[in-house]
Amino acid sequence: MQTAMHRWWRSKWWAPLYSLGLGAIVFAAFAIGGNPADGARAFALFVIVALVFWFGSSRSETLGGLGGTGRDGNPYGQLLAVGGLAYIAAILYACARS
Repeated sequence: MQTAMHRWWRSKWWAPLYSLGLGAIVFAAFAIGGNPADGARAFALFVIVALVFWFGSSRSETLGGLGGTGRDGNPYGQLLAVGGLAYIAAILYACARS
């Protein structure tokens, strides 16, 4: 059964904006660490990834599936996302205890 609700993470904008957001975070981390030149290079790579998703998702089923427009809503992607969040939470907890 299909729902009429359009989820924002299934938009064609999701993967490019996510890539640019991650690039901004990586750039900020490099800049805080005192190396903004490497941060700019890393951000440039994220811009390339965003462009690949933007231009390639309509031409490639693989990129469309990864980028959100071709997802069929299977539960395994959600299961992996929950597992990844649990892993990150465990690392943060371990770092806070030490």
